[in-house]
Amino acid sequence: MEEEDPEKPEFHPVHVNWLLTKACSAGCRHCYIRGRFGGPELGTGEALALLEEMAAAGVRSVCFTGGEFLARPDALALAGAAVRLGLEVSVVTSGFPITEELAESLAVLGATTYLSVDGVGPETHERVRGPGSWEVVRRAARLLARAGARVCTVTALSRLNVADAGRIPAAAGEFGAEVVCLLPAMPQGAMGRELVLGAGEFAAVVRSAAKGAGAAGVELHLWCAPFAGILGDLGAGVRWWPCRGAPVADISPDGKLLLCDVLDFAFADLRGGNFGEVCQEIAGMPEFAEAHFPVRPAEVCRKCPAWGECRGGCFARAYLDFGSLSVPDPLCPRAAGLLG
Repeated sequence: MEEEDPEKPEFHPVHVNWLLTKACSAGCRHCYIRGRFGGPELGTGEALALLEEMAAAGVRSVCFTGGEFLARPDALALAGAAVRLGLEVSVVTSGFPITEELAESLAVLGATTYLSVDGVGPETHERVRGPGSWEVVRRAARLLARAGARVCTVTALSRLNVADAGRIPAAAGEFGAEVVCLLPAMPQGAMGRELVLGAGEFAAVVRSAAKGAGAAGVELHLWCAPFAGILGDLGAGVRWWPCRGAPVADISPDGKLLLCDVLDFAFADLRGGNFGEVCQEIAGMPEFAEAHFPVRPAEVCRKCPAWGECRGGCFARAYLDFGSLSVPDPLCPRAAGLLG
């Protein structure tokens, strides 16, 4: 009698983060894609075909980002095609490309627009994003609000803007944002390690922002912080998600399927294969399994009550700091020895 093959791992993404372009007119000091992804970007036809493959494979939502996705001449055509395929669409933007017409188009599509807001006023925001960028993002928010578009804000936290963290939820509410998103800036691309927050600093930032969100009555989403559950009661309006094992795929501007958009692990060229089939092929690769399905977690993780939802935290940050996909997240205060 033949032995059955052991159960094969599967990867069925329901959400895609798609860095469709490196192009951007801003010079943000924390940009994580500057100097990366050297190949030619996908053309309109290639991107449309890939969207069809995503929908056929069961993807339910796509976030178009970059660079500055809305700077692509075909941005609205791609977003519109995604909507027609039944995908929920979101876009990330600095606000520079937003015009009255573009804002109205995004509203008609039902797209969620994530505005990059990196401070509560021009001094901090422009320290990160350059002169004039504060008025640009404020104008974009006004145009989107007038059009009836759904707006959220996203802030990459570093030592450049950490002092504003507690006040960002209230400021974002003034932008008309339904949700405020915070994420720790990563030491990748243009982002220098000297600007990266430590575990203790980030824990304090999260608690401060959660308090500010509660007072402002806005929802707070913590990206790339799956360990947030160990930081105490952050309030009912604060949400976070795991990195390991998440049904999320990341795609580079040159059409590569990435382990994470912060890392340069490119598993496959989607120009040469079907999206759904490629996802199943990479599920059995050692690097994918090491990142998403750790079988021997560190002792500090095994004893942690948040292990079930955290699974060791952000593997991209672990790799950037320690060169390993399986060690605990260095931003976790328990892994850093700050909690018992």
